[in-house]
This record gives sequence, C-alpha cells and structure tokens, in this order.
Amino acid sequence: RLGRQLFATIPCAGKRRPVGFSQGDRATLSTWLARTASLYLRRNLRGFSPGWRKALRAQHGTGVLVQNQHPGKRVLYVDDERALVTLSVRGLSLYGYRVTGFCDPRAALESFKAEPQAYDAVVTDLSMPTLSGLSLVNELRALRSAVPVIALSGLVTDEDRARCERCGVDTVLAKPFTFDHLARALDALL
Repeated sequence: RLGRQLFATIPCAGKRRPVGFSQGDRATLSTWLARTASLYLRRNLRGFSPGWRKALRAQHGTGVLVQNQHPGKRVLYVDDERALVTLSVRGLSLYGYRVTGFCDPRAALESFKAEPQAYDAVVTDLSMPTLSGLSLVNELRALRSAVPVIALSGLVTDEDRARCERCGVDTVLAKPFTFDHLARALDALL
C-alpha cells in the first residue's frame, strides 16, 4: 500500500500525473524505495520492540536523522526521471525542506524566472534531454548569481567536476545518494 501511494501520482510542473514505469525503471525504483523505507524506519523506530529496534538499527543505521539547520527553506529540484523527482520531493520534505519538483528543466526555468527569490537552493541532474543541467545552471545564474546549486549525476568524472566548477555549481553528488547526504549538502550551502 505504501508503494502504491508513493508511486500512484507525482507532482510534475504543478500538476499531479499518473506514473507508468518500464521494466528498466523498476531497478532504480527498488533502490530508491529501499532508501526511502530505510529513512522512514529510522525516523519511526519508537513503535517497534527493543529487539526489532536493534535489528533495524543494524540494518538501516543509527536512527538519527540529519538535523536540518534551515527548516522551511525552499528547494527547486529538477530531474528528468519522474520517480526520482517524486521520491526526492518526499524525502527532502521529511527533513523540513519545502521542495518543488520538476521533470522538465524548461518548466523549472520558467518557474524560477517568475520568482527568482522564491527558491533558496537548486538541485539539478546534469544529464537531461531537453536542457542539460549545466545549461540550466547558466540560465539560473544569469537571473540570480548567488543561488546555491547542487548537481547530481549517475556518473561523475573529473571532467564533469571541472565543468561544474566553471559553471559555479557549489556541490556535485553522485547517484545514488541518500537523503542524509543530500540534506547535509543543502545544510552546508544554506
């Protein structure tokens, strides 16, 4: 039931749309669902017996979430993979961030153009079909030069890191990442 609720609809460009997954997406989804379940269990260990708590902590970590130093901060999250947008929006909201997710970088850019001061940070994928993450960062920096940016990529090379540095990306994270890592990176930038 939890899985159906997480994946039945996603926020995309301000609308909720049904999600359909291909066979290739399922491997990615199972990885992200496992990480999200891990986060949920660590946050909600009080309902388990001491024996179960010990076993869950051994499997999923200490049970201590990153303490958000900036609750309520607005984050613009952009990725062309709908499932990742959905999970990241929900995952970061557990840390107190108000996240607006977009599957289309052009729609994200239009939202940012309408209100450049509405977002405290931007998290974007580097490889997207309609507009690359670095092109998006350049457009965003032209509108607001000081906005903190985190870039995400499945394969981060030294060349990618150098290009990100030239574009003014503050942090580069490799996928898959945990929400703890992403929240720590956001806290460091804000």
